[in-house]
Amino acid sequence: MISTPKKKLPTVRKLLTKLRETINFKGGSTSLKLILWKMGFKWKKTRNNRGALIERDIRSKRVAYLCAIKKYREEGQTIIYEDETFIHSSHTRPKNWTDDTPSGYMAPVSKGQRLIIVYAGGRTGFIPGSLLIFKSHLKTGDYHSEMNVTNYQKWLTEKLIPNLPPKSVLVVDNAPYHTMQFNKAPTSQTMKAKMMEWLTVNKVPFHDRMLKIQLYDLIKTHKPLHKNFVMDNIMVAYGHTVLRLPPYHPDLNPIELVWADVKQSVGAENVSFHLDDVAKICEKWFSGFGTENWGKVCDRTKKNEKEYIKKEGIRENTIERIIIRRSEDSSDSDSSDNDTTELSENSDLSGVELLDE
Repeated sequence: MISTPKKKLPTVRKLLTKLRETINFKGGSTSLKLILWKMGFKWKKTRNNRGALIERDIRSKRVAYLCAIKKYREEGQTIIYEDETFIHSSHTRPKNWTDDTPSGYMAPVSKGQRLIIVYAGGRTGFIPGSLLIFKSHLKTGDYHSEMNVTNYQKWLTEKLIPNLPPKSVLVVDNAPYHTMQFNKAPTSQTMKAKMMEWLTVNKVPFHDRMLKIQLYDLIKTHKPLHKNFVMDNIMVAYGHTVLRLPPYHPDLNPIELVWADVKQSVGAENVSFHLDDVAKICEKWFSGFGTENWGKVCDRTKKNEKEYIKKEGIRENTIERIIIRRSEDSSDSDSSDNDTTELSENSDLSGVELLDE
């Protein structure tokens, strides 16, 4: 493994010195920077432990998602993408040709009411009958608060599922109404009796003398195996599958590109700033966005998937190519003095390992 001085910040200068000493690296700092860049490293603000753990978790979920969607495609299953967005009645282009007279084109001061749009589609186009457009009654706040579990399940069962191709895979994000659970795992603040009840229901062994903190440790260990999503149960009952996007990856959902295009169209055509007119513009635009256009946005998303896969491969393969090993004739004492001791998988993180995460 790559070995750098412990308890020291990983810099190009320190890495370059170590590489020259141990593998006779002939390149300079510019070459090393290029290698690090190709491996996915960046020179940026030092992260805290929480940030590093979150990033590691997201990377793990991204890899799992990429593997899953690849498997579903190879099995010939239909991939359908679903999402929600909103558009204000005042949505328009920020610039236009004007002579600066008071009679020129003027946009409203307030954002006005907004439409919430729910739709689903895939390579063959939008799912017929699945479009939902309704008027928001909130002036502020996140539109997700109005698309609650009840409303979403109604749309799912009445407008989407009846029109889905057999054995579809529905790709969704991690919005609250997508992740509602049966028998949700207790939190650290849950009463001890409720913790014991959850463990009993899920057949996790424990004994009555355990402290609350011990019970919660058991819950944390087992809850990933016992997540039971309401949405997933509904879809499975009709022969379909749910696949959740990794957090913070809208670039893996082609419908995000659809939203960008429809909003651009509304901005170009919206001159009345009436919500009903905005809805008509959206419906007209959706009707003209056919199979060819969906094919293009799906191809762009697959390109993003390949880039992520390639990036993961480059990172791992490059690390393997520049592994620093001790020479066979060096003693443990020499290695310790020169600080080139080979790191085991369970040793403290070296600078490069930290960056790789």
